[in-house]
Amino acid sequence: MNRHRFILTCLTKVAILACISTSAQAKTLATILDYQPSCISERLSPLAIDVIAQDYVDPGTTEESIAFKQALQELQAQASQLGANAIALTSVKNHLMRATKQLTVNYTNSVSKHEKTSTRLTTHLEADLFKLCPHDTSLTSKRTKFNSQGYPIQSFSYAYTMALPIDQSPASLAKNIIVPAAEISLASGAYGITLGMQAEQVSAYLGPPSIEIGLESNKSAWGYGRSHWFIFSDNQLIEIKSHAAFITAYGRNLIEPRDGFDDVSWKVNGTVAQKTDMDTASKLLPKAKKLTRNNTLKLSNVDSQLQLTFEKFHPNSLEEPISLLTEYRLQIQGNVNKKQLYSAHLPTTSELGRLTSLLNIKRESSKPSLNQLQHIYPAMSRLNISGSGVWWLIGNHIQVQFQDDKLTKLRVSPPVFVQEDTLASYLSSIESLGLPTDKQSFLKQYTDASDNFDMVDLYRDDFALVAKYETDEEDAQMYELEIEYF
Repeated sequence: MNRHRFILTCLTKVAILACISTSAQAKTLATILDYQPSCISERLSPLAIDVIAQDYVDPGTTEESIAFKQALQELQAQASQLGANAIALTSVKNHLMRATKQLTVNYTNSVSKHEKTSTRLTTHLEADLFKLCPHDTSLTSKRTKFNSQGYPIQSFSYAYTMALPIDQSPASLAKNIIVPAAEISLASGAYGITLGMQAEQVSAYLGPPSIEIGLESNKSAWGYGRSHWFIFSDNQLIEIKSHAAFITAYGRNLIEPRDGFDDVSWKVNGTVAQKTDMDTASKLLPKAKKLTRNNTLKLSNVDSQLQLTFEKFHPNSLEEPISLLTEYRLQIQGNVNKKQLYSAHLPTTSELGRLTSLLNIKRESSKPSLNQLQHIYPAMSRLNISGSGVWWLIGNHIQVQFQDDKLTKLRVSPPVFVQEDTLASYLSSIESLGLPTDKQSFLKQYTDASDNFDMVDLYRDDFALVAKYETDEEDAQMYELEIEYF
């Protein structure tokens, strides 16, 4: 089979003509067929190409994008050069990869940080090539596997009745929940959830959590959006708060913002709104005890305590800083005097070794099932609502995704949880999967990989891999890895 790879960098409507390769300017391109030909004078070797579209921006479906149509045109041009005048598509795969990189710009007296997001589309096309009979170019009634626009064809010759599956994903279930008012108080708890409730009661009232994190000491944390955290001990709610010190900024950003939790301001006792200044809050909450040492107001009763934390800000119009309400913490009285330094439950070194051995890219046997991984590490955390489906978290750096118990994606990332983590542990996670950590070694080990500046991609029949690096230098270290399995 003939194989080719192309990289397209111009995808705007204005620049598209400049991006079409010279081969695509042939007067007559091979025709992509919707039906099998009636007469073939010569059947040529099949053709396969990979076309990479950098800075992909089309908002619609990939099959309707300029980049995908350009890939089809490149396939036609290559087929024409090989002597074919007709093509039947046999395989069409589109792989979208989004990358976010934090950039640092050093000025004379300051440092500015911002994020740069880019999207790349990799299109893999395979086709049978024909020379049609000069005297008979008619087509049969038998459809090709894909039509001339790259869409798969499914033909049915019988009548049937089917019930469409109901989307039971956490993201879909969450959208059907009417979120209660964002009210915080000793009497009503938070969002109508009171301390002492069982986990089942919380999920029935608020819907599935955005993330479920196993904590040390048989505790667990449920996050609703990025801003509200429910702590359980033995399945009983013991604490609700607006800040989780056990998850990193990267980990929080993995959670998709959630309506009713991240887009509204909460209010204490129905009167003190988030971002209220401390003096006003003290007047509206006369029973609150003021702890000036740490800018805190405290309300309590026999059963629970509500702690309100104020953060100092410096408005341009004021010389003196102003303290604004930014966090709340509601606890049962039995936990108030205990030092609650929650931390995520991570697999032991032995467990992590067994897990990564099943995920090693060089492993020849079948990919592990979710049940296999959970048997080794039952306390696996789960990211339910991420914008890209459900992810299972293996330790601090590895995340996996399954569909019908089949492994579909794997990601190695910066730390998700706040731990005594080092760069060595992150790089060890990559090495345990059978991959080198620096760009030069990766390209040396996989000579057919594509070097795209600060990213390298590798394509195989059963997976597509994208490695992201800190810079485009040869000795650059990998900072994120994503594998999609076919």
